[in-house]
Amino acid sequence: MAVISERKECVEDITFERLIAMANNIAYKNPDEAKMSLAGISNNDSSGILALGIWAKNLKNNIYPDRMREVWDGEKQVLKIVYGELLYTRNIVLFASIDKWPCLLSTPSYEDLSIGLSDLVNRLLIYKNENLSYVSEPDLQLALTRLDIDSVTEKDVKEYSEKLNDINLKILLPSGELLQDEYGNDILAGEIIVEYLKDPYIEPEFTPGKTSSWKVELDMPKSLKALPNRFSYSNDSMFSVFPTWGDYALTAVHRDCEVYHGQV
Repeated sequence: MAVISERKECVEDITFERLIAMANNIAYKNPDEAKMSLAGISNNDSSGILALGIWAKNLKNNIYPDRMREVWDGEKQVLKIVYGELLYTRNIVLFASIDKWPCLLSTPSYEDLSIGLSDLVNRLLIYKNENLSYVSEPDLQLALTRLDIDSVTEKDVKEYSEKLNDINLKILLPSGELLQDEYGNDILAGEIIVEYLKDPYIEPEFTPGKTSSWKVELDMPKSLKALPNRFSYSNDSMFSVFPTWGDYALTAVHRDCEVYHGQV
C-alpha cells in the first residue's frame, strides 16, 4: 500500500489492482481487520484510494460518480445525467462497499491486466454460491472491457454461454437501482456477457498524427447499449480499460502513467 500511497497520480496498473483485490478479500472475510489495516490511508486523493480510507474510517462517503448536470446539446442548456468515467466509478463504488463482494469481477487474470473468460465465469459462480443477487455495474463493465476476447474460441462461447445463462445475477447501478430494459425487466449479468462474446468492443484504427489524444470516441457495441456509457472526451488510462488493445489504448497516456505502467 505504501507504493500506491506515494504516487502522484492514480494509475490502475497491476500493483494497484492487486492491492484492491487483497483489500476486498480481507474486508469480505473480516471487515474490522481490513479497516485497521487501511485506516492510515492519506486524505490526499492523488493515489486514487481516498474512498477506501473513508470506508476504513467509517466516514460518510459523499462522492457520487453519476450526477444530473446542465450540458449544452448544441442549441441550449439541458439537464441530463452525466456518467462517471469507468475506472473512476469502479473504484468509488467498490471502495465504498469493499466488504460486500466475495471477489472483484474486474481483477486481472494476467500481468497485462487482461481477464480470462473462465476466471470471469468462475467469479460469477462465487457470487451465485454466496447467494448474492446482483453484481456491481461498473465492476462488470470493466471486467468485460478487460476480457481477452481474442483467446475465446467458438467452443468456449458455446460452453460458457450455457453456464452464464444459468447465473441469474442482476446488475446494480451506482444509484442503487437495478439495471432494467425499456419494459422494466431486470437485465442479467449472464445475458450481457453472452451477447458481448458475440459483439465485443472493436479497437478503432490508430493513425499517427491524426488520431486525437484528447477526444477519445468509442462506439459502444449493441450488446452493451443497456449499460451507462462511461467514456467521455478523453481517457488517459485506456491501457488499463482495454489491455489487449494496441496503439489506440495509449493515445492519451500521460508521462507519469507511462512510467508506472511500463508499456511505453
